[in-house]
Amino acid sequence: MKKDVDYYMGLPYTIEVTPLLEKEGGGFHACVPLLGRFAICADGKTHQEAIDNLLDFMRRRIKVYLEEGTEIKEPLSLMQRDEQIFKEVREKIVQKKGRPKPGNLPDKLLSFKDFITLELGPEKAEEILAECRNLFKNWEL
Repeated sequence: MKKDVDYYMGLPYTIEVTPLLEKEGGGFHACVPLLGRFAICADGKTHQEAIDNLLDFMRRRIKVYLEEGTEIKEPLSLMQRDEQIFKEVREKIVQKKGRPKPGNLPDKLLSFKDFITLELGPEKAEEILAECRNLFKNWEL
């Protein structure tokens, strides 16, 4: 697969948008943290204008990066994100409950809610699920 500008623009990069203070002129600031919080950023009067300006700048910047041969970081796929979160939660379970017996933890995330409910009981499982929901709330899936 050819990794051109369209390839990179089609990847699910997380965009952060924050309001600017009125004393700074107001409006919004948008950036792509994975590509450098201060490298790929733009402002706009509205939330959408900041994103549109960012995407326009990002397209031009990626073109330059490709011409220069600069490495461009790619976001994790959804499967990779799931695996990463599973590993983090699995480690939390180990920290709270101790090392499991060999073979007691599944290798793949199949029924996460059922698994942690069986391992920790309903109350602890709900606590961890709430933490997971909190982690997911800012992700663009």
